[in-house]
Amino acid sequence: MHKAYKGAEKQYVYAKESKREGSKVTTRYTYLGKVADRELEVIYTPERGFFTFDCKTRQYGEPPAGFVYPQEPGENMAMAFGGAFFLNAFLHRTGMMELIDSLPFGNKDSIRALVLFYVLCPLASCYAEQWYDAGIARLLYPQARLASERISELLAAVGTGDSVQNYLEKQASWVLGHLNPDSHILVGGTALENSIDIPLSAPGVHNGKVELAVRFIAVVQKGGMPLFFSPVTDSTADASTLPFVMETMKGMGIDVESCRMDAGYISCFHLDMFYDDNHKCIFDYIIMIKSNDVHLNDVIKEELSTLVKDGECVNIDNKILYLKKKKIFVGKNNDNPAWLYLGQHVERYDDELKKLPRMAAGDTFSDSEIYELFQKGRLFALVSGEDYPCGEILPKYCERQAAEQLFDFLKNYAKIIPLGGWTQETVSGHLLLSYIAATVAALVHLKLKSGGLGVWEGLNALNFLACTQYPARVVVNPLNKVATDVFKAAGIECPHVLPLAGGKLCYAPPAAVARPLEDDPVQAEPSGAERKEGQKGRRGRPKGSKNKKTLEREALAEAQAGADRQGGEAPGGSGEKRGPGRPKGSKNKKTLEREAQARAEGTTEAKPKRGPGRPKGSKNKKTLQREAELKAAHEAKYPPKRKPGRPKGSKNKKKDVDVEVEVKGEDVVEAGGQEG
Repeated sequence: MHKAYKGAEKQYVYAKESKREGSKVTTRYTYLGKVADRELEVIYTPERGFFTFDCKTRQYGEPPAGFVYPQEPGENMAMAFGGAFFLNAFLHRTGMMELIDSLPFGNKDSIRALVLFYVLCPLASCYAEQWYDAGIARLLYPQARLASERISELLAAVGTGDSVQNYLEKQASWVLGHLNPDSHILVGGTALENSIDIPLSAPGVHNGKVELAVRFIAVVQKGGMPLFFSPVTDSTADASTLPFVMETMKGMGIDVESCRMDAGYISCFHLDMFYDDNHKCIFDYIIMIKSNDVHLNDVIKEELSTLVKDGECVNIDNKILYLKKKKIFVGKNNDNPAWLYLGQHVERYDDELKKLPRMAAGDTFSDSEIYELFQKGRLFALVSGEDYPCGEILPKYCERQAAEQLFDFLKNYAKIIPLGGWTQETVSGHLLLSYIAATVAALVHLKLKSGGLGVWEGLNALNFLACTQYPARVVVNPLNKVATDVFKAAGIECPHVLPLAGGKLCYAPPAAVARPLEDDPVQAEPSGAERKEGQKGRRGRPKGSKNKKTLEREALAEAQAGADRQGGEAPGGSGEKRGPGRPKGSKNKKTLEREAQARAEGTTEAKPKRGPGRPKGSKNKKTLQREAELKAAHEAKYPPKRKPGRPKGSKNKKKDVDVEVEVKGEDVVEAGGQEG
């Protein structure tokens, strides 16, 4: 007997025993466990723990002294927190988690965790279990099973035709009912190259190469939210997919108002579906037609020579273009009116002009072919069912940038490629999960862009937010500025600590709101300076103040309440209880005395009540004494001179008569005279 190692990394240990019976050799393998330390021959199983095994004695033993035991899982474990916690709360708050739970798979934790893995982690699905074990997702979704075999089962279960169609109808209804009722749609398609052998994958030409691919057709709302997708074989003509998309929109109850289509998606001969029997455009459409279209070639021959001279010069995002508009007739019978816009980009004209010498030197094309390629390469043409001014047609067509953004989310972030799988259902399930992940990214993008934040900038900042798990709680690390702004813009509160009970996370996600994109984000309380700055220039009464009538009404109510408490009679009528203090309008004792004195002196008005303090202009005692001393010292030093003339009130000598008057009772006697 000896040990044998199996597995991709030789991580599994078996006891191999061979027996010979004549010419026949029988080999028996007994599983021992997983390699914990190859050099010390330490093995691990959940039942036995860490141990060693001796093949000679067939006995189990303890690990040697030099073996370092790994840390027990769950004890003071540092793990990722921000991305998974934010998306879990965000999906609950927007109501999209209910859509994800509607997928027909029994283990809802597995679906939720896998959607978060598709959004947050760029690695292949075989690393989903490692991502799950290293983050807060294992506490948010404790029943999830993300081993490779379980993921394949999940994708096959949700990838059936009925499951995909039911989910698409529910999501379209949710988008139009809760996010944006706009029914202006954008239609586009992209190729998903692969090497799988399923009926959905077919050969196609991409950039001059023939390779297997699946054509991914998507319908996106003008605001940026996905509404529908459908995988078709790459050999399917684009012209045949457009009627399918329009009829599907009608079947899902979506009344399309306008449509923007991919460049070269359809020719002018296939536009009858946009017109009624009276040749009136049912709903607006704008397409960029192919270079080999007959109408385009006719207009180029007629208008190219005068495009720059007579065309309208338009400045769009600091780019100069020349546009010319002409009415044409499209459809199978050329009887439906439309408008063709022929445009030339000035910067592209210069680029193409620089390529001409290199193309001619390569002897690849003749002079006429080079000129023809140059003429077509520097031009573009749009066809519309409505008559737009030349300055508005290109911005209208560029609205379909939202469809290109969805393809960017799918290919660069939602792991839609590389495309792999053993069955058609598994591939369809993978496409559905990638579509859901791209929808989540688009929803986060719409929520964060109002605050000037990018979706991947915000999610990457959240991925660096970690936490530490203790026996009874999970402590979250401090948030940086970008993570704080993301939580604030989404209206989600990030906790500092989360309690654990029995190893389970005690956390209730936020409730769903009716209008998640219109809900105000959580905002910090403004400072005093900001509040004062915001009040400048505002008209009307300050916030929280009351007008005159309100103050009078509250004063009367307060007086009445005080009267009720005191048990007296309040002023204003018999039977009312008076409140504490002097009645309103009454006068105190001193005021009454002052008014009585004024009436006795004959004045009609009472003297004004003297206020507290010294009267204005008066001086205190020390000031008067100091001034008197200064005046006396000055008079002693400089005695006043007598003014000329007799003092005021004195009499002269001649007129002075000394008369002595004695008054005795009622008799008056003058000295030297007789009694009168």
